Amino acid sequence: VTFATYWMPSLLSLLGVPFVWGPVGGGETVPTPFIATFSLRGRIYEKVRMMVHRLCEWNPFVVLTARKATIILASSPETHERISHLVAGKCAIASQVGIADHEFGELSVIPFKTSVPFRAFSAGILTHYKGYHLSLSAFAEFNKENPDSEYWIFGDGPERGRLQAICRDLGIEKAVTFCGQVKRGQYLAQISNCDVFLHPCLHESGGWAIAEALSAGRPVICLDLGGPSMQIEPLNGYKIKPHSPEYVISEMSRMMKYLAAHLEFRHSLSQNAISRIEQSYLWSKKGFMIATLYNDLLAH
Repeated sequence: VTFATYWMPSLLSLLGVPFVWGPVGGGETVPTPFIATFSLRGRIYEKVRMMVHRLCEWNPFVVLTARKATIILASSPETHERISHLVAGKCAIASQVGIADHEFGELSVIPFKTSVPFRAFSAGILTHYKGYHLSLSAFAEFNKENPDSEYWIFGDGPERGRLQAICRDLGIEKAVTFCGQVKRGQYLAQISNCDVFLHPCLHESGGWAIAEALSAGRPVICLDLGGPSMQIEPLNGYKIKPHSPEYVISEMSRMMKYLAAHLEFRHSLSQNAISRIEQSYLWSKKGFMIATLYNDLLAH
C-alpha cells in the first residue's frame, strides 16, 4: 500500500507471495507549453516534482517493487509509460477511480437540467495544475455570447487570489462564483443546479470529481491527459488535446457554446454519462474485477 504513486516503493513485494502493485499513478506531467501560464510558485513546483520523480526511479527499492510484482496496474497511460522504464511486460492500465453504489443511486436520479441560466461548474483544490486559469478564460469567451451564463467553482486553495484577479481582468467577476470549501453532501446536492462540468487539470492520475459529475448525468469537458481522459469518450463528454493553452481555451469555449445551444445533444450525453459509470465505475464492479484478477493470478 502506497500513496498511489509509482515512484514510492512497497515492501509488501518482499513477502514472497503473489503481489499486485497498483493502481499506481504519478507519471503524468504538465505539457511544456502550459508551464509558462503558471505562477512562479507553480513553475518551481513542477520542475521540482519532475526532478523528484526521475530521481526516485533510480531508487533500488522502487525498482525491486516493480520487479517483484506479479502484475502492475497503472492508473493512466502516462504512468504505464514511466513504469515501462522500470520493468517490461507486466503492466496493465486500470483506473483507480470508483464511486459507491449507493451514491451513484442518489446521483443518477438527479433530473436533467433544462432551465436557465446555463451554468458550468468545477470542483477541486485551487492550485496551479488544476488549470482553472484556462477554464476561466474559456468561460469568458463563452460568456460574451451567453451573458446570463454562470460558472461555479467549488473548493479552495493557494491560487484562489490569482484566479479571482483573472476574473476581474476578464470582466467576468459577476458571473463566476467561488463557492469555497463545502461539505461533500452540500456539493453533491448543488450538482442539480449545473449543466456541464469543466475539468481542465493538467496532470492527474484519477479524477474522482469527474465520476461524480457523470453519475449525475452532467457532461464533462476535460483535457486528454491522465486519468480524466480514461473516463471521457465522445458519448459522455469531450476531451481536448493539449496542443497549446490557446487551443484548449478555444475548444473548451466552443464546446460550451455547442452544449448550451443543443439541448437534445446535451441530454443524450447525460444519459450516456450515467450508463458509462454504471457499467465500469461502480465499486461493486471494481471489486468483481479485482477479485477476478486475484483468482487468475493464483490459478497460474
